[in-house]
Amino acid sequence: NSKEERFFSTKYKRMKLFILACVLGLSLDAGFAADVARVTMGWCLNSKLENPYEGKAIFGNYETAQECLKACQGQKGATGCEYKRPTRRCAFHTKEVAVGNGNQDFLCYIFV
Repeated sequence: NSKEERFFSTKYKRMKLFILACVLGLSLDAGFAADVARVTMGWCLNSKLENPYEGKAIFGNYETAQECLKACQGQKGATGCEYKRPTRRCAFHTKEVAVGNGNQDFLCYIFV
């Protein structure tokens, strides 16, 4: 495969993943009001479908996603929150967060 073929193949996969995450985000209901946060499945991505490492701070482990979300909402400048279910790791974002990537082990809360 040429470099160009690999690029378009990767871009197409990312686009399908983005569409899937958007659909899942609209159908998931974690019991939070829409004006507080929207939840999507997967770790958080920005609108370019990149993992926003800059502006991400891991700050502890929480027993539940709801506890993690509450802790994230208390962080000044937080734009989103990420919860990894298997390890109970909680992180907040201070840069743009647009969607989760679809990975079932993570939840991405997007603050509105």
